[in-house]
Amino acid sequence: MQPYLLRVLITLSFVDRILKLSPMKKNYKQRNWLFKLKTIFTFSFILIVSLASAQLNGTYTIDSSAITSGTNYQIFTDFADTITKYGVSGPVIVNVASNSGPYYQWVEFGDISGANSTNTITLNGNTVSHPGSNSRSPVFTFKSTDHFTLDNLIIENTGTDYGRCIQIRDASTYFIISNCQLNMPNMTSNSSRNCYILLGNGSNGTIFTFANAAEHCSISNNVTNGPANGGPYWGIFAADETSNTDNKFNTIHGNEIKDFLHYGFRTYYCDEGTTITNNKIHNTGHTNNTPTFGIYVFQFGAVGGLNISNKKIYNLRRTGTEACYGIYYYTFNGHRVVSVFNLV
Repeated sequence: MQPYLLRVLITLSFVDRILKLSPMKKNYKQRNWLFKLKTIFTFSFILIVSLASAQLNGTYTIDSSAITSGTNYQIFTDFADTITKYGVSGPVIVNVASNSGPYYQWVEFGDISGANSTNTITLNGNTVSHPGSNSRSPVFTFKSTDHFTLDNLIIENTGTDYGRCIQIRDASTYFIISNCQLNMPNMTSNSSRNCYILLGNGSNGTIFTFANAAEHCSISNNVTNGPANGGPYWGIFAADETSNTDNKFNTIHGNEIKDFLHYGFRTYYCDEGTTITNNKIHNTGHTNNTPTFGIYVFQFGAVGGLNISNKKIYNLRRTGTEACYGIYYYTFNGHRVVSVFNLV
């Protein structure tokens, strides 16, 4: 039994004992007050038990062939709404049933109470698809969401004009995106609002909002896919506070970032400690003549540098005379970058 439930039971027992010992006919006012007190404690106990039982803990499924009931959720939004509302009391693993998708919806998670380094949330498998719009661009949005892992999902934004696969914002911490396919097969817009992953607080209409968005997050072993000579403006875009001097240690590792219009990975006011390692960044098969950057880092207020150690940056553009850069680093006040890379 949870300690707080035990304390409530002991208190109820104590109040009940007082009521039994109080003479019925000698002090009706006291008797009435004690009765009200017991009623308050009783309803409080019922409320606490209800909330505790509603918190998630254990293994669940998302399966479109079964209704939302018990440990199954029929759609992603049912799970997202429930865990955001009630929180967790232990580690939570959610397995999406094989052959149950694709799921056509946009999904939003908020601040999940009870989540910590022990009570983590992991969401595994299957396909989620959504056409981006001017009112709802990302397929997945995470707002102040901590200790959450997206693993082995296919996340597809089918929009042509508005498109993001994932947006992490509002100081979300210890977030992991791993082993996912991020697809934007129809994206042809040249708008800078579009990217596969946004670590930032930008709105649907603009990506340029500079505030604390993601801390201690890891993006690893993912693959991006778009049309030839198309795809979003940015592969991954990370925006942070202006004149930033803190340490967040976000990590971009082991990804294949491809099929983007201009920038594979772009930071704006990036955090001290950002690590960009062992990624493959390329636009193989693209023939459009546009300015292209593998990695563009803009750093203003950090007191040290970054670690950029890449496996390969190659085939950014096959034709034309527009500028083409493997790594472009821009900084104020002489801040340094630690950069070791293999550019092919």
